[in-house]
Amino acid sequence: MEHLVALLDADHDREVDRLSHDLADALGIDEAAMAHGRPHITLVSYTGLAPAAAGRALPPVVRDLDPVAVRAHGYGVFCGDADSELSLHVMVVRTRALDELHRRTHAAVVTAGGRPDGTTAPEVWTPHITLLDRGLTPALLGQAVEILAQRPHRSWSLALSEVAVTRRARAAGEAAGPAYGPTIALG
Repeated sequence: MEHLVALLDADHDREVDRLSHDLADALGIDEAAMAHGRPHITLVSYTGLAPAAAGRALPPVVRDLDPVAVRAHGYGVFCGDADSELSLHVMVVRTRALDELHRRTHAAVVTAGGRPDGTTAPEVWTPHITLLDRGLTPALLGQAVEILAQRPHRSWSLALSEVAVTRRARAAGEAAGPAYGPTIALG
């Protein structure tokens, strides 16, 4: 599965990365439990469309959008069918501007021939920034929530100003996790 993502600004990128590392260290879990790649908000997960084709479909639908102001606040959990399919994230508040960015990118994937995953359909999409998504057990998840409850809880206001396409092909020397194609600026 490939993804269209909205990348965070450099300050929030570092903050999310720091928080993920701090949690993993405090829980005694290795980096495999951390979200892979740059912190981001997934806009569309899809199959059936090459990353290059998705990248060509994006500029016409995002170039006239201004950067999107979003607020991230609170924490959430996604559960899969097994205890090992747990994910901890920062929740992102949906706004008209964020929904418009999502609607356009989702439509671009469909128009280009991709098949979006049902979890990223406009009516059910849950924007979030993943903190930990592998190696969590119910007990570790409970400890993570306990740690988060004891730290100052910050609301983040950030501007999403670029989107990117993930790609699976790795260049020599690249770190594990998703790689990103060229970024496309909003506006």
